[in-house]
Amino acid sequence: MKSNSRHTIKLFTYAQLGIVALFIIVVLFSTIRLTELGKILADLTNSTIPKISYAASLNTQIQNLATLTSILASSQNSPAQQLARQTIDSSLVSINESMLNDATDRQYLPTQLATLTKEINELDGLVKQRIIFQRLLNDKKDALNTNLQRLFASIRLIENSNEIENMLVEVLLLSVKISEQNRLHEIRQIELALNSLTMKLKNKLVERKLDNTILIKPLERLLFGTEGLINQKVQSLRIDGRTRGRDNFVRNLIADVASNLQYQAYVMNKESMEDAKKVNELAAQYSKLTIISGVFAVFLTLGIIYYLHQRIVLRLVSLSSQVSVASKTPEAVINIDGNDEIARLADTFSLYLERVKEQESALLNMTLTDPLTGIPNRRAFERKLSETIELAMRNKWAVTVILIDVDYFKLYNDHYGHAGGDACLRLVASELNKTLLRQSDFCGRFGGEEFICILPNTGAEAANVICETLRYAIEELKIPHVKSTINDYVTISLGASTLTFNHNSDLTKEILILEADKALYQAKAQGRNRSCFSHFNSGNFSLK
Repeated sequence: MKSNSRHTIKLFTYAQLGIVALFIIVVLFSTIRLTELGKILADLTNSTIPKISYAASLNTQIQNLATLTSILASSQNSPAQQLARQTIDSSLVSINESMLNDATDRQYLPTQLATLTKEINELDGLVKQRIIFQRLLNDKKDALNTNLQRLFASIRLIENSNEIENMLVEVLLLSVKISEQNRLHEIRQIELALNSLTMKLKNKLVERKLDNTILIKPLERLLFGTEGLINQKVQSLRIDGRTRGRDNFVRNLIADVASNLQYQAYVMNKESMEDAKKVNELAAQYSKLTIISGVFAVFLTLGIIYYLHQRIVLRLVSLSSQVSVASKTPEAVINIDGNDEIARLADTFSLYLERVKEQESALLNMTLTDPLTGIPNRRAFERKLSETIELAMRNKWAVTVILIDVDYFKLYNDHYGHAGGDACLRLVASELNKTLLRQSDFCGRFGGEEFICILPNTGAEAANVICETLRYAIEELKIPHVKSTINDYVTISLGASTLTFNHNSDLTKEILILEADKALYQAKAQGRNRSCFSHFNSGNFSLK
């Protein structure tokens, strides 16, 4: 392998030396012949070419000015705007200095540049206004988010406030959507939706006999006031439209200046082409030898490229293909023959992919596990429930969902402290998992002091037995609870819903959870430390 590597290096070196030698021969021959052309080109170089070069340079600066004004128009903050303006000013100074050194008669250019400078100043002013409005808009968004957080905190203190919380979530989502819209009519549609939603919130608060003046009025002021989020966004859009219009006008003006410069460059270039024609005729006779030498160099280069393609490129392509397959197929193996850098790179990729797969597995497990109790979390529950319902529909099974709530847990937490509350939840979670004996059964933390179980292929009667078993198991833990009004120890209330798939069902998993929640609510209403059931099939509901 080492000998083969040395042979490859020698071959590559000889090929390079051959190309260099050929290049030297061509250069020597061309140098002798081109000396004759030098005298002819001297006049062309000293007269026409500087003018063309100046015109091209000036045109480049003008074109660059168009780019800089676009950057200024798109500036989103003051530092970016100031930097763009400083760069534009520097470019204008450079253009003016170039005009002073230009011997060509360009009477129109100073006037156009003065007009252009004035328009750029106006564009800069609009950009500053837009940045100010954007800053005010961001302040309004922050104030609105703070107000909504306070509302959420206040509403959560109200019993059965889920519907009001959902409305506040809709308000939050619509306010975020306002910031993302760039069309005025879409802003107005969102404004109508927010108006309707705030009216509903007022009605709900009135139903709860709450003072909506304190809760809702600040929110309405932040949304619909003269300086509210919606009006700020509308003004920002209008300023943005004026800025884009002024930017387009400035760029059109720059295009006119550039067009005039290009025309003059065209005239000078035409004159130089006539002079260069004579040089081309003389140079044509020298081109044949250069072509022959070039063809030889091309074939030699192609030979080297072919060798490198076989030795390096194809192996890299194979490595890329194997890495792609290995990233999608766990059992795939990366294998590149050889003992060079590519082979070592393949080994590195193999090790890297193996570690990535291990990390992906660990990360997936973390996202599906509740960190406090060590049992599956709500995300894991939703995935498991979807899989269970799909399997039940195929096999026409019954599926039972049990929603469990620790009785008077807030009182427990207040009396024993958060550490005691966490320890209690861990004990309950462990005992629930231990009591569910079947491998197919599932128990996870639903949120707070609530747990949820999935019992595949389990009807209402079996679910009743399991619920009582779970309730008795927690009670037998005998976790002291001096604040409980129903027992000296920690107890649980259970709400179970059983869905029987006797034919294709349109019932969703949300309905299954909702029915379990209703049953849990009934268990609490009947005094806690008990279980209630809801059993239904496609089109039929019954609450026991």
